[in-house]
Amino acid sequence: MQNSDIGIIGGSGLYRLFTNRELIEVNTLYGEPSSPIQVGIMADKKVYFISRHGLNHEIPPHKVNYRANIQALYDLGVNRIFATHALGSLNPSMKPGDFVISDQFVNNTWGREDTYFNGPDTVHISTSDPFCNDLRNSVLKVINSFGYRYHKRATMLVIQGPRFSTRAENRIFSREGNDVISMTGYPEAVLARERGICYVSIGIITDIACVLGSEVHPQYPSSHAEVVKNFEISVAKVISVLESTVSNFGKQKSQCECIQSLKGAKY
Repeated sequence: MQNSDIGIIGGSGLYRLFTNRELIEVNTLYGEPSSPIQVGIMADKKVYFISRHGLNHEIPPHKVNYRANIQALYDLGVNRIFATHALGSLNPSMKPGDFVISDQFVNNTWGREDTYFNGPDTVHISTSDPFCNDLRNSVLKVINSFGYRYHKRATMLVIQGPRFSTRAENRIFSREGNDVISMTGYPEAVLARERGICYVSIGIITDIACVLGSEVHPQYPSSHAEVVKNFEISVAKVISVLESTVSNFGKQKSQCECIQSLKGAKY
């Protein structure tokens, strides 16, 4: 078994990743993470796993301690994070069961602790490309090799939650050019970048936003039960992608631009 620098954050429907696991209770400068750190073996490597919403889905998206989750993995030496997301589709070409590897996000949340730099240090990191391109390419290569349906580019709109959007909101979101909806993609990606950690979102379309007209059954608004059910159907596919992708990494640290995130960013 190799030690590794890999962390996984699981969203709705993915609360346990390993058959045999060790639980580590961790505290950080920003409080406790969403769940004990689950340590297990994947592709003959030690991997750290956090259940974003807690082991029993007791933490709603707007109450997740995103700073503690990222900090806990950072303190353990993680410099690559694979995050899973259940996504609602605003794009008719993106259907339930499809993988989506987002390359952009739009933040529509408020009140979340979304930076480690609240002063006296003033830091302005670049998020022009908020998801690690190296990890995105690694994941896309694996998904393609399995023959799964996927979309290699998408704009992820992150809403506050915990409610789902109205039809009117979704019409606006769609017209603005957003492809998928998440409640948790922000501020995870930004916090990882502030810690110099490579971060990729492995998304699964779980539902169709009630906006796309007669093409996609607008009479069926999204429900949480539907989201969890559809994600659970895809869990085996998600785990197969994670295992195959993780197997490609050894103990070497990432050399991509993410680790240089603070270079020139401090005022």
